Amino acid sequence: MKTCSKCKQRKTLDQFYSDVSMKDGLNGWCKSCCSARAAKYYLSNKKTILAKNSGWHYGNKERHSKLNDNWWSRHPEKKAIKDKRFNKNHPEHDLTHQENRRKRKLNAAGDGVTSEQWRDVLDEYHHCCGYCGKKGKLTLDHIVPLAKGGAHDISNIVPACRSCNSRKQDTSLLLFLWKTFVRVMA
Repeated sequence: MKTCSKCKQRKTLDQFYSDVSMKDGLNGWCKSCCSARAAKYYLSNKKTILAKNSGWHYGNKERHSKLNDNWWSRHPEKKAIKDKRFNKNHPEHDLTHQENRRKRKLNAAGDGVTSEQWRDVLDEYHHCCGYCGKKGKLTLDHIVPLAKGGAHDISNIVPACRSCNSRKQDTSLLLFLWKTFVRVMA
């Protein structure tokens, strides 16, 4: 047990930070008092601290990136949680990321599709399927399928519900519409 010189409370030793300059190897203030002092200092010097941190970040981009990568590689479970939360809050980013990856895998032509372009396409189609007009969860579909030589480009993209996208598979747009129209008429 040790008494904090700031709040005068007796606390267990694990509630004190280590300090090699002190006789007992522990800081004179408890962790709570140290945290309160740090918070108060931060609030009164916020602009200076942020400017200093920002300057260090821009002056050491490679080192910062390396430190960041090392931390995430040591904490994969936290990275998975962070990525899951980001993808949940930004579904269009996740979808375009997957499609761009698929495009690279197939060596398809085209410039790819950004999240912003995908949002523009969704707005153009009023967030409805380009084939049946239903609202709901939409997927990115290629008018001319990548497997048939289509480009992964904004001019070859249409929003499609899962049902239409699954039915269309890798058929051409005309063949898909003909099959759909014949099925509706029959």
